[in-house]
Amino acid sequence: MKKLRKGFTLAEMVMAIMLMSMIAVIIGIIFNTMFSSRELIEREASIQSEMRTSMQYVDRTVAKATSVFILDDSKFKGGKEGLTKDWSYIGLSADGKKVLNYVWNKQKQDWDISELGSKSLYNMKLDLEFKTDGAAYQDNRLINYNLTGRYPDTNSKLSIDTAISALNTKQVFSKVAKGKKGIALAYRNDPIEGQMNIAVSFVFDISGSMRGALNAANATTQNPSRMNILKNKAAIMIDELQSIGNVSVNLTTFSTTGGYWQAAFSQLDKEAATIKKSISKMDSDGGVTNPGDGLRYGMVSLQKQSAQLKYVVLLTDGVPNAYLVNQQGQAGGLNIQRNGIQHFNNILFELSPDVPANFNYNRLGYDYTSRIPEIRNESINYAGAVSKTFGAGIKRVNVIGFSGVQSEIAYGQALTDKIAEGSMETKYVSATNEAALQQTFSDIKKQIQQDLWFVSGP
Repeated sequence: MKKLRKGFTLAEMVMAIMLMSMIAVIIGIIFNTMFSSRELIEREASIQSEMRTSMQYVDRTVAKATSVFILDDSKFKGGKEGLTKDWSYIGLSADGKKVLNYVWNKQKQDWDISELGSKSLYNMKLDLEFKTDGAAYQDNRLINYNLTGRYPDTNSKLSIDTAISALNTKQVFSKVAKGKKGIALAYRNDPIEGQMNIAVSFVFDISGSMRGALNAANATTQNPSRMNILKNKAAIMIDELQSIGNVSVNLTTFSTTGGYWQAAFSQLDKEAATIKKSISKMDSDGGVTNPGDGLRYGMVSLQKQSAQLKYVVLLTDGVPNAYLVNQQGQAGGLNIQRNGIQHFNNILFELSPDVPANFNYNRLGYDYTSRIPEIRNESINYAGAVSKTFGAGIKRVNVIGFSGVQSEIAYGQALTDKIAEGSMETKYVSATNEAALQQTFSDIKKQIQQDLWFVSGP
């Protein structure tokens, strides 16, 4: 009987080897994937840790800063180029691979540069963005920021979002142009010393209504007059402005016409007592209300000052009901008499810079009752013409309506809107009581401080 011999053919052996190789490759891929995934997870955890470390440093820096600016690429280019001395910066390096801190060294008059986090970000391309919800001058100290890391040649990325409130700052400002994004922070921890001069012309109403109390009753010891309240709160504001430094102040008044109460500017660092003494002597002259002519005196006086920041603070307690016309205006206009009240058509306002000027009533449009709309409207228009003529270089006009009557508030806002045609910033506030007036003065001081930081910023 013939025996059969069993074994593998060559084809079977080749197939077996191929199957074993494939299994080995699959097992290798599985193990490699496992180890690679673990390495990737560990690497991403490390990167996230370094990113958090960087952000924590930003948090601590912002929390201690007295002023913070958000900048776009026109102000920060990833190096020392274009940086402003006395300011420190946080932003990405030019190659976008490091978060750098440029700390101003006053002794060296140069920046000390350090990297936030470590060098273990695995050559990632970083993106850093800062945002604030506030407008340029809005009191908003919250900063939102995002740090994103992107792997080379891939779309994979890691991202950390955070926010911090810069409670110790004077103000958080954004200098980011429209259509751009904030890529860096500029900050400092010290005050700005002596870099800007500030001039303020106070334009105060001394018309007849300032003799009465705020509730329209006769003034008494218990119910002081508006004039006494104004003098008291204005003196307090002088002390507050003195604390800013490099502030000079003069006094302009108005009733039927404008005039200087103290034409010379007093430097508050040395002469605060002088201006407060002038304020204490202020009193109502019983006339009507011509805010435009008071504004003319205030703005003309500021034109003669070399200060970098100039302001007008105009306080009025009544309805505008007087304005000035010049000789040409009177000659070319039609003199209208209504119940003994004089008004002009086709007028030319008095816009001479040669103040003080002497005017008599036959060159004045006025209305003791405030019932003639033409007089009221031309009084408001006169203030606008003054602003357009003499407002160049003035940063802001603050108009304070020292009244709670709704119609008077509306006229105060109309007056402010017309003054704004002079292309400076304007703001109207209605101060209806003694506390509100003091708060308004405090807010004006804060605005000036914010302006000081903004124009002195990076």
